[in-house]
Amino acid sequence: MTGHCPRSLTMEQAADAGQQCFEHLLEIGAGHLVDGAPWPPRLRERLAATAQHLDVEAIERLGAKLARDGVWNCPTIVAHDRMIGRRVDADDPYTPADMTEWWTSDSSDGVESAQAIVACLQHVVRILHREGAPLLIGADPTNTGVRTGFSVHEELELFRGAGLTALDVLRCATVNAARFLGQETEWGNVAEGMRADLILTDADPLTDLSTLRHPRAVLCNGSFLDRGA
Repeated sequence: MTGHCPRSLTMEQAADAGQQCFEHLLEIGAGHLVDGAPWPPRLRERLAATAQHLDVEAIERLGAKLARDGVWNCPTIVAHDRMIGRRVDADDPYTPADMTEWWTSDSSDGVESAQAIVACLQHVVRILHREGAPLLIGADPTNTGVRTGFSVHEELELFRGAGLTALDVLRCATVNAARFLGQETEWGNVAEGMRADLILTDADPLTDLSTLRHPRAVLCNGSFLDRGA
């Protein structure tokens, strides 16, 4: 059972009702702002209010609860970064022109607002990770400016910027995903007998995650694809 946190509930209430994973950190501010802070009706206004009035101790308590209960989060920080700041790569050859046109016509709250919200969400991710709450890498592609595939690399870097080690970031993208789906004995690790969907890199991603953007080869579905392929 995964999805947005219902707007009528806090994350604690939704978790107690059986939700196993939250997408996008939506409604993260519900019940987690300092006393007297406004809680506007519109999503982007709520995110802005969260960035301004976050109660760090309340997020720490939330993180501890989610860790105890084994409830996951897939923050998709890159989606907030791109959508609110309306960061669009107009010349992207991999995105259909009609989609790029739709993206550039989408309304925006501006880059300054996006930067504050992204910094706040990175702070939340840092706290959740510190408290032991399990995290996943996701991107929510095809939303404004969120390019399929490429956005995953941006999310990796945003997690790294949140203070996670490169190893922890990679775990969120691999073994954690397998654990969440209950398939950790099938894939998510590099080991004998595991599914051989692998990325081969020239450099150590634990030193520089950007090396994942330029793999030497990819092994997928029993095929070895070198850089040229």
